[in-house]
Amino acid sequence: MLAFIVMVGAIIVGFCYFISLSLKDEIDMKTMAFLYKIGVVLSVLAAIGFTIYIGYRVSVSERKLLPFSVVFMSVGVIVESFRRSKDWKIIAKNFFISYLGSFFCFLPGKKERVYDFENHIIQWPYAFLLVYSLLFFIRYKEKITAKLTEGITLLLSISMLYWCLDVGLFSDFDDKFLVFLAVFVVFSSLASIFYILTDIELTKKHRLMLSIWSTIIILVFSIDNIYNVYNKGDLESSKLFSENFILAVQHFLLGISSVYFVQNAALIFRFLPSKGGNYSKDLAKIKKEHIYRYSDQQVDSYLAFLCLVYSLVLYGLNMKYHIFPRNVMIWFVIFTFPMILRLSKIKILK
Repeated sequence: MLAFIVMVGAIIVGFCYFISLSLKDEIDMKTMAFLYKIGVVLSVLAAIGFTIYIGYRVSVSERKLLPFSVVFMSVGVIVESFRRSKDWKIIAKNFFISYLGSFFCFLPGKKERVYDFENHIIQWPYAFLLVYSLLFFIRYKEKITAKLTEGITLLLSISMLYWCLDVGLFSDFDDKFLVFLAVFVVFSSLASIFYILTDIELTKKHRLMLSIWSTIIILVFSIDNIYNVYNKGDLESSKLFSENFILAVQHFLLGISSVYFVQNAALIFRFLPSKGGNYSKDLAKIKKEHIYRYSDQQVDSYLAFLCLVYSLVLYGLNMKYHIFPRNVMIWFVIFTFPMILRLSKIKILK
């Protein structure tokens, strides 16, 4: 019932906005603003009421419905959003719309014969993250799509080789598919590293290939991170500070990687033909996007050397001493290296 009320509030917002557009020639701006504010106020009141009810159900339930790890995931999403947009107004607006949109997860599923409200509460935070990431990408794609560079691709390629070693991709030579996959990954990684460390001109073709390869790597890391976090449990499941700290870092990085997952999944899956679309035109458009997002400036030899040392040292230490899980170390390196360069007043990103 409460979910229905929230959706009604959202519909009212849309209805008021539609009416204001339809009658913009007949009513003044003050009336349009008033109609819009009515819808917003009703939606806010409905959302507050529904949130209070969710809090009540969480407090009386014997199950752990909202783990504390949700806080770290949300912080990760917000931090990465601000790092990309540099605008708190964009983040606040996107947060509010996503918060309302996440309530749709409380609708019963088609195959759900017995409605379990508590199961929907468990799904709610993840629905919010998904809606937030999708909306952030769709509405503010130009602001949040960072330009890739040779330095970033170098860092990703080294990380990909470390990932293959850690998952044991090179240990099973009886499976032909795994052998093919290993050869493809090694060849692509080493080729990109060799290309980056040389002075070969960055043509449009090369920028397209490097952008696609970088996008694939980030998508793989995002999926791997999501899978590993879901299989590690929640913060409340362990009493050891060290384990809770690692879990907190994992969920924080999951929030960050969720933004990258949506962006890079869209950039890859748009290569697939769509029904009723003009594939040649769509293909040309997505190619231009990849070329545009890749900088034509070549990485400085000093930065390339610093990237190699930083990533190889951390990955080598982690393989020997198992400091962090694989997914945590990879995202830690990817997230911290550009920050270190900024602190040193050295920029990889233009």
